Amino acid sequence: MCGLMKNITLSMSEELLKTGREYAEEQGISLNTLVRTLLEREAGSKKTVSSENLWLTEVFMLMDSLGMHSRGEPWTRSDVRHG
Repeated sequence: MCGLMKNITLSMSEELLKTGREYAEEQGISLNTLVRTLLEREAGSKKTVSSENLWLTEVFMLMDSLGMHSRGEPWTRSDVRHG
């Protein structure tokens, strides 16, 4: 991202803040980076979600809800099928 970064204030429940911090830590990023990345992805490109990438978004959301991630290692087809 280019340009000067602006600071903002967000309001959220303590539970959401805790969950967000834990998720960001698991991903090896700051909460600030997580929020910025999500905003860039969801609102930054004013494009509509096509059916082509909707399923992929849903897969990643499911993986996140199950605590699944590669921890930086590439997955094989077998890993994805058999966990």
